[in-house]
Amino acid sequence: STAALATDDIDILAKSGSQIDYDVTLTAAEALVNYNAQKSKYGLGILGEIDLFLAAGQSNAVGSSGTPSTITPNSSKAKLYGEYGNIESITDPMFMGARYGSSGSMWPSFADSYITSTGRTVGIVGYADGGVAQSSLADSGAGNWDATGSLYGDAVAQLNTAITRFRNLGYTVNVRGMLWSQGEQDAISVLNSVIVAQDYTDALTAMMVRFRAEYGATFPLHMVRTGIRTGQADTGGQAIRDAQDAYVAGDANSYMATTDTVNFPTWGWMADTVHYNQTGNDYCGDKLADSAASLL
Repeated sequence: STAALATDDIDILAKSGSQIDYDVTLTAAEALVNYNAQKSKYGLGILGEIDLFLAAGQSNAVGSSGTPSTITPNSSKAKLYGEYGNIESITDPMFMGARYGSSGSMWPSFADSYITSTGRTVGIVGYADGGVAQSSLADSGAGNWDATGSLYGDAVAQLNTAITRFRNLGYTVNVRGMLWSQGEQDAISVLNSVIVAQDYTDALTAMMVRFRAEYGATFPLHMVRTGIRTGQADTGGQAIRDAQDAYVAGDANSYMATTDTVNFPTWGWMADTVHYNQTGNDYCGDKLADSAASLL
């Protein structure tokens, strides 16, 4: 190494969770030895606990409201696993694994409400993209969450990398479940007779089996029920909502955070025919936080 840090300096770095610039201070091997020694000295989770959530789905999970959220969660307690593994504040536009959102999202509201309700530190790992389907049969080219699609595997890789990153910073990580907003693409496919609702249910069920094989049998799903796409018949949307209601009712570890999205068109909470505006996003984030906090 070019220089050695004093023990007190290492103590400060360990307590703060700061990254060590190995080129200036220690080699990677020396830094790891020192860091692990201090981690052992102070105990696991030197920065305390963080409740980590996967925020996933399609475009309403990414956020397409047209205006960023004005809600600013406490940055010391609200953490986003961002692009290139950076730990960022939870502010719009958010990095959602596949891409950044174009504007406002549900997640500042979620984080702020969760922190206010629980007093706990919260982390979000995003993985969502526009136009993606639950069932591979409904995939029009944007991707799907089914067994043949890449989204599930990519989301798991993102979440697992984030878990390791937060642990290495000194957090004790609690994986608290998934925050889910998806269904619009499958609704279109039902309307156009490409799939039936059972295809959606089968794909959702199989996806949660895979997630629970990875993160435990009680890995929670907190769902925003699919809303109404304006300007067209709602036959497909209603079929998907019925399927979502039935799935949540029959699964002990799934929770419907809100069903009010069907009212957003009449409440004036739509940004366009399919995406929620920021008032709608903030509302969904708040309801997801209530659902997640209720399990503590």
